[in-house]
Amino acid sequence: MRIPQFFLCFISVSLGFSVLKSRNSTACYQLRLRDIPVSLQNAEKSHESYISAKVHDRLVLIFNKACDPHITCIIQNIWKNTTKTLTTDRKNIDYYLEENSHGHVRCANSHGEFLSFYILVERDDGKFFTDMTLINDQSGFLVQCLGGYYSKDVKLKINGKYLEAQYNPIKGFNISKEHSNHSKIYQCEKVGDNRELKSLIYHPSNQPVHSFQDRFLMEQETFMFQTVLKCIIEDDNSMPWEQYDVILSCSNQYICPVLKQNIHRGNQRIFSATLNKTLITLNSDFSCVFLKNDEVIAQAFLKENNNYSMVLTLGIIFVVLAVIITFCLKSTNSFEYKKIKQKPRQLKKFGSKDLLLHSSEPIGKGNSSYIHVIQLKENGRKVVVKYSEKPSQFLWELKMLTSLKHSNIVTALGTAVLPAEKSCYKLHVQRLVLPYYPKTSLDKYINKFYPPKPCGDGADQFFFSENSLIEKMYSFEMISILWQIGNALKYLKEKEITHRDVALRNCLISDDNICKLTDFERAQKGETLKISVIDKWKKKLQKDKKIPITIWPIEAIEGYYYYSSEVFSFGNLMLELYQFGETFKHSNENYILQLRQPPKKPQFCPPRIYDLIKDCMSYDHRKRPCIQECEARLALFAEYFSRDRYLATKRKLQQQQQTMEKVSNIVKSEKICGYDKSPARDNIDSLFNKPVEALF
Repeated sequence: MRIPQFFLCFISVSLGFSVLKSRNSTACYQLRLRDIPVSLQNAEKSHESYISAKVHDRLVLIFNKACDPHITCIIQNIWKNTTKTLTTDRKNIDYYLEENSHGHVRCANSHGEFLSFYILVERDDGKFFTDMTLINDQSGFLVQCLGGYYSKDVKLKINGKYLEAQYNPIKGFNISKEHSNHSKIYQCEKVGDNRELKSLIYHPSNQPVHSFQDRFLMEQETFMFQTVLKCIIEDDNSMPWEQYDVILSCSNQYICPVLKQNIHRGNQRIFSATLNKTLITLNSDFSCVFLKNDEVIAQAFLKENNNYSMVLTLGIIFVVLAVIITFCLKSTNSFEYKKIKQKPRQLKKFGSKDLLLHSSEPIGKGNSSYIHVIQLKENGRKVVVKYSEKPSQFLWELKMLTSLKHSNIVTALGTAVLPAEKSCYKLHVQRLVLPYYPKTSLDKYINKFYPPKPCGDGADQFFFSENSLIEKMYSFEMISILWQIGNALKYLKEKEITHRDVALRNCLISDDNICKLTDFERAQKGETLKISVIDKWKKKLQKDKKIPITIWPIEAIEGYYYYSSEVFSFGNLMLELYQFGETFKHSNENYILQLRQPPKKPQFCPPRIYDLIKDCMSYDHRKRPCIQECEARLALFAEYFSRDRYLATKRKLQQQQQTMEKVSNIVKSEKICGYDKSPARDNIDSLFNKPVEALF
């Protein structure tokens, strides 16, 4: 039997089309995470694909010529229940992962869906669970307790009892419909060393509200080493207790005690448990859950017991004594010296015979310091000598600078013991010797180009003014300077240090436009999350207004300081840079009102830079981006403006970093001061090594 020729042609065309379709669906795209090609991983016993990532990672989908020209991708945020639709003609798709942004990515072309995978985003604090939701539909009951990475070691507890249910690391637990008929407390437990718990109480929409909520409360009593948690119920002696139960909900199974005691106090029935005092961190870590016939009818959270008159009296006495002792120590500067227990690493010491001294006016003035430019007798090289009025402040800044090694942070050359300027006696004080940069600070340098006179456009745009026709400031150089400052702040964040005075005046510019962050007088270790009574009273009585309020976010005015407060100051620095040194004008009366409004866009500020400024200067510190995201976005902008100059600047910074590391190794081999204070510094890595599309 002969097969017609047209039928053979039809079969060959169909096979060719199917092969082309499968080729398009498997080989037409590439997935990059942190600019590194990655492959999708398959979950066990299911067909879902996933990748593991970290917060603020950059995810890029690259479509090549084998793809269909019309592609639509949908990125769904699982927790926020939002979707983002992107239509592209074989163009790359960039996506920055936010905190708790577990997502589902689906891409389709004219033939249908050809790509589907989940994104698991790891938490910054190392905890496993990111969020927990309950979905009740006709097919069943889905308990979504997903983790920051792929793991099957998760168990489900309902009303404190384990349930035999299969855990899907991508979707959670899928249980039968019968468990969603009544109010219950669901707890997902991560099995392992930490045994982390995530709890959620589910109430059906048709469930009546019980009257027990007003009769149910939780208290704690704190002693010297222990804390007693109490779940209290008002009992009218008519409750059938065989139908009732009380359980304690915790965030960690290891620190979750069992309610044992069941005593009466008047018309109250009390369930209590004892645990170590140090395990109580947040009031939201614990709660009492009241059950009737395995149904949740009430929940109470931790509330402090108010019957602490003796503790309050002792606390007041302790505070008064602390205030007296602190003021006595500060009057002799003893308190300041004891804060710095470790001596700074020994540097080169200069004396009067090494320096050409002359009585000149200081070129700069800090919070309590003066800066002079002098010359070395040996080679005539100019250096900066910084004198602090407080000896403890000098030691603190010296300790900071000797412990930091970064190419965008100024390096201390040594110390100098010189005669005091204003003294009736022949006193000698220590001073800090720093490198001298002819362009001086960024505020003075950028002010040379005010009012700005632009010339050219794009990457070749530069500014000059009538007073500085020789010097030019290119748009790339402005973005490069901001990227370098962000790089320095990112390094400080890794070291858990807050600079607390990020401003144009504290950034030095070298001849080749390398930026150096300086002035660590106000730098502190970590954040200021609590305000002491002493600081509150000092703030009320203090009349000295040395710090310009323009650089302060609202929380810093109140006395708190977070890493996000540093981001606000960085945003204000970017704003003043594009204003060419013109500061933010305001009055004290309307300052807080102006903080609530986004800053006005400078005339020559690129739109994407202005968007970053607005994000950084958000009134709510929780809505500001982290400094890692700011540095990554600025690196992307700098590479877009001029890839060659961006890579050249990057190589200069790497060479300086390698030189600093070599010097550090020499110091370690000599064992100066008998200890090693040279923390390792990673190379300055860029997330972006490929040309990007137009962003401005």
